[in-house]
Amino acid sequence: MARSTWLVSALAVLVPAMLDAQEVTLRFAPPAGMRVHVLWHFDVRTTLVEPDGRTTLSTAGTGSRSLTYRVLADTSAGTALEVTLDSVRFRWRPDGALWTTLADTGGPRPQAELLVDPRLRVAAARCSSADCASLPALRAFAGGFEAPLPQEPVGQAREWTAETVVPLSEPTGLDAEPGVGPWLARTEAMITRATFAVDSIVDRGSDTLAYIALRGTFLPAILAARPDTDGSRARVSGAVAGRLIWSTGWHTWVSGALRYTLQLQVLERTRGGERVAYTVNSEITSRLRVRQ
Repeated sequence: MARSTWLVSALAVLVPAMLDAQEVTLRFAPPAGMRVHVLWHFDVRTTLVEPDGRTTLSTAGTGSRSLTYRVLADTSAGTALEVTLDSVRFRWRPDGALWTTLADTGGPRPQAELLVDPRLRVAAARCSSADCASLPALRAFAGGFEAPLPQEPVGQAREWTAETVVPLSEPTGLDAEPGVGPWLARTEAMITRATFAVDSIVDRGSDTLAYIALRGTFLPAILAARPDTDGSRARVSGAVAGRLIWSTGWHTWVSGALRYTLQLQVLERTRGGERVAYTVNSEITSRLRVRQ
């Protein structure tokens, strides 16, 4: 399948059957006691490119990530949640090699307590487990990213922009590669000024669905030199695009598909300054669905 058609295929089930020109207010206001299970399926393609343009390593991967959040209370300060990363399963292979399977389903599960306002902004976050490395992914519990909902009601063809934080938590297949893995591990989250656009709104009586597209370019980031290097550093850039469905009945994003592109250039010192030592390119397609 051509990469240019990825979104059409991934989102065929998201095309609305009818159109309604009404407006809807997007708010995160789930009732106390509500429990939501969020499941992501993702596909990853990663290449390691030398300065002369040669690809020296290419990997393909596929996996899933499961997260559950429970509404503890609805307070004047916001909605209190308990968010748990249930499991991560991933299998990958270099081109032409056998599959390697990784599964993180045992032992203590990463968990956090969040306080979230009606516009889905995290007002407070606290790790309630020993593993705080997963906190960016736990903060992005609803759609796989952090972005405030619009202040005003939205309707068909309405757009808004918002600062969006995307935690890059999916494995790449190069995470254990010497020299490469430590840089990837430091690429925890990227920030973009994303544009959200309403494709259509469907009124189903007790539940109204808003079909929304988003696109944005990551703000370039520089990762400072690591202590175990001779002053090398890394430059990270990329973009995100996709489509999502917001449900007023569920008070959250309930389905969608996102595509991330990421470029990490490792820069090493030279007598004249620095040069690109190698480049890591990743393409990640993530599909989201929720259930109780």
